[in-house]
Amino acid sequence: MIRLYPAYWFAVLFTTAALIAVPGVWERLRLREVLLDLTMLPSGSGVPDVDGVYWTLWSELRFHLLLPVVVAMGLTYRRVVVFCRVWGAVAMPAPVARLPLLELAANPDGAWYSIAGLALHLVHRFGQDLLLRGILAMAWLMGQLEPGNRIEDVERVSGRRGSVAVVTVFLLFMVAVALGYTDRIRWKWLVTAGAMTYSLYLVHCAAGTALIARLRDTMDARLPIAVLVTGFLLLSYLIHRFVERPLSRLLKRGLDTSFARLRNANNRP
Repeated sequence: MIRLYPAYWFAVLFTTAALIAVPGVWERLRLREVLLDLTMLPSGSGVPDVDGVYWTLWSELRFHLLLPVVVAMGLTYRRVVVFCRVWGAVAMPAPVARLPLLELAANPDGAWYSIAGLALHLVHRFGQDLLLRGILAMAWLMGQLEPGNRIEDVERVSGRRGSVAVVTVFLLFMVAVALGYTDRIRWKWLVTAGAMTYSLYLVHCAAGTALIARLRDTMDARLPIAVLVTGFLLLSYLIHRFVERPLSRLLKRGLDTSFARLRNANNRP
């Protein structure tokens, strides 16, 4: 969480400013909604996100609330496998159960990607077997629902075949990583590129599409795409270098001091 917030705060303010500067493409949020967005918890309060792609952060936060249950019991191979199976069994019927608290906790929109990630970690740590392959297969099958619905109902840029292809390619790549097939790749620039992905994810969508909508009728469509891709990559690096890294260090230092004080505090008020 220390790493997530600094870049996120910047991205919320940047996207808000971009939508003010380029109106008419996306709905602008009111000031109180923007302020609530800074908590990274607007979805839990029924407030829209400044940028629609931030829905994944709400999903990730719920995963981080579930994981401590397993950590408290002790992280073993067996317990993580049981956790994946129980979570999947609960997430599967959650959308039709009509129980809001169950859907909130089970997180059916994002559960299968988190389950796949846990299974891939076990593959990387202990090696593959039929049980883990079965968990990955179920996660792949169930994981088709969310992107397919989102593409058809929200994005409208492709169809379900496209979403199946995207999910499949990314999962196969992560399987290759977990099995060690990419261990020989030692390109130094990949470290920087990987560090930039979070910042790029945060700033590219609403601001980028608003600028494309404004510029596409004034010039060759390929030019704004090339300029914006280059510009957002540069912006992502600057956010990582001058916002995310220094603020994360400050937050970590301050929280370490606060938690040390909490541990050493006298029980009496």
